Amino acid sequence: MGLKKFIRLLPGYIHWTISPLKMMPSFLVIGAQRCGTRSLFEYLIQHPSIRKPIVKEIHFFDNYYGAYKLGIGWYRAHFPVNIYGLIKDDKDEPKFMTGEATPHYMFHPWGPKRVKDAFPDIKLIAILRNPVERAYSHYQQSVQLGHEKLSFNEALGKESLRLKGEKKKMLSDHDYYSHNYNHYSYLSGGIYVQQLKYWRKFFPKEQMLILRSEDLFYDLSTVYETVLDFLQLPKYAIKSQTNHNVGNYSPMSPPLKARLVEFFKPHNKKLFEYLAWDSEWE
Repeated sequence: MGLKKFIRLLPGYIHWTISPLKMMPSFLVIGAQRCGTRSLFEYLIQHPSIRKPIVKEIHFFDNYYGAYKLGIGWYRAHFPVNIYGLIKDDKDEPKFMTGEATPHYMFHPWGPKRVKDAFPDIKLIAILRNPVERAYSHYQQSVQLGHEKLSFNEALGKESLRLKGEKKKMLSDHDYYSHNYNHYSYLSGGIYVQQLKYWRKFFPKEQMLILRSEDLFYDLSTVYETVLDFLQLPKYAIKSQTNHNVGNYSPMSPPLKARLVEFFKPHNKKLFEYLAWDSEWE
């Protein structure tokens, strides 16, 4: 294990000894990547009935589930001590809960089964962005992190080659981490309908809330109220409405954008029919 990886796992190790005293998550924000999960999570933890974990993205059900034999104790160690999360019998008393947001859960082939095995009754929140914009934002993030050296057009052309066989390797080996599947899934990561249908094989519709990023950014109060109703929490007015993790880069070229619009058009049509949404992305 390298130093960087050890530092990343250290918080869980430090709190592991008292993990039986920790709360278990009541909800997960499962994705999608580059769709506003950070902003949504920051708004959620402003609520007085929600206790935040040590870190927003724990990555247990994707990267660390089988690695290093960490187990559910390591995962639980990331959450608040249970004394703060007791559910009161008195209806006038507030109910406390905790959760986390790891946007790669939604796209990971083992995500839904692992979550189902650990928390069959957990509530799941997914937030979806126009996949054209999501793909470009994902690419820009990969460039910023030093993972991507190709132009966007070149990266799109090589995506199928880069991802070839990676999902099969992940399904055959719980410990296998696919760098390419995580960082180069610009197109495939935006085919949401496939991902949601797979999650619905493990969780009923009632346990999943699907949101649109555009609604979060342009009608935050309505979306926030919808989420609180889903979590069965009292209404609350957000104090800070700053958008988080916003990228700053030049716009996509119109011809390339038009190409992506055509690519995603049939997938988006299936998605909107599946979710019974009444309007598609522009």
